[in-house]
Amino acid sequence: MPEYIIRTKETREWPRVQRDLLPSVLMPEGFGCAPADGWGDFRMTCSGTTITFSGEEIGWQVSVEGSMGERDADALIAAVTEQVEQASGEACEWLAIG
Repeated sequence: MPEYIIRTKETREWPRVQRDLLPSVLMPEGFGCAPADGWGDFRMTCSGTTITFSGEEIGWQVSVEGSMGERDADALIAAVTEQVEQASGEACEWLAIG
């Protein structure tokens, strides 16, 4: 299961996004994503893969469960990171951690 961290570049912390904006910020267009029920601060399915976001001190911890390939998962996380950056007003980066 691939895992990622999305964090601020400068302080390397959790980029804060208003809870009511999570669906629009964390679901990138073009990946066929929809909100899903379950654990975490936000959860979605994208083309049969479940993606879970949990806000941690070190950043948004993102878990990818399903058949999405690494290349597609990386592209999705890059798109989400851009949207988080815009919503938080802070430069952000993503890292693969697992």
